[in-house]
Amino acid sequence: MDAQTQRQHLYVNLILQNAWLHHTLGLSTKAELQNSLRHLFTSPAVREYWAATAPSRANTYVAGSEEATLAAAADEIFREYEAVLLSADDRSHPTAGGGRPARRHREAGHGQDLTAA
Repeated sequence: MDAQTQRQHLYVNLILQNAWLHHTLGLSTKAELQNSLRHLFTSPAVREYWAATAPSRANTYVAGSEEATLAAAADEIFREYEAVLLSADDRSHPTAGGGRPARRHREAGHGQDLTAA
């Protein structure tokens, strides 16, 4: 993993931990946490981090624990975004004149910009 990706992953981890901490301290409801996660997962950097760390979560969290429950909620949101992006890829087609395929939602600048992190 290159240095920039490592910095992004550390930053994403901090952002996700902050959202989870707010929830576990009772500062946000489950619905607010889900809304925060939905917003965070609009970022390609967050989704990349989440996919890359799946094996670690699977080996670390105890089934039925609060952490495992929160991770499962985030997994569901992650899968929703990935399914939408795959669907968008399936519908994309080359531009007129044989150019590149249409850009996907996640590549079009939507969501947080974590590249400078």
